[in-house]
Amino acid sequence: MAALLLSPVLRAATFVVDTSSALTLNTCSAAPNDCSSSGAINRANADAALDTIAFTIPTSDPGCVPATGVCTITPAPSQRLISKPALIDGFTQPGASPNTLMAAQGGLNSQIKKLLDGSSTNGVGLQLKGLHASVVRGLAIGRFASRAGILLPTIA
Repeated sequence: MAALLLSPVLRAATFVVDTSSALTLNTCSAAPNDCSSSGAINRANADAALDTIAFTIPTSDPGCVPATGVCTITPAPSQRLISKPALIDGFTQPGASPNTLMAAQGGLNSQIKKLLDGSSTNGVGLQLKGLHASVVRGLAIGRFASRAGILLPTIA
């Protein structure tokens, strides 16, 4: 019991991506336009807790289409490795929503507002390192030359 009292408490954090820029804007504070997807991944990788990467990119952002609310992120080549547990939740973007219909009800009604686009970069979309419990949801991921939107670790 003493070990439990003396061990550090892991507190999960939420890093809110507020720009479609692939730059490493990694302060990820409440200030506008200071948290890129690369910066949020860097911050989550520095923490052992199961952090959340959320999205609130305004439709006025250059990477967004105001009429649809869809925002495109082209990841920086060196900033796609998820080395610690993380929840990357595209459904946090305003206007996005998960599916609520069953197949018998007519299929899908989800609204995806985030596109991770690899058409102008090489490699994979996201790479999960190690056997940790990460979750990626609410993102459309495509156009990667390697044809790997998400690369999972191999198990020997």
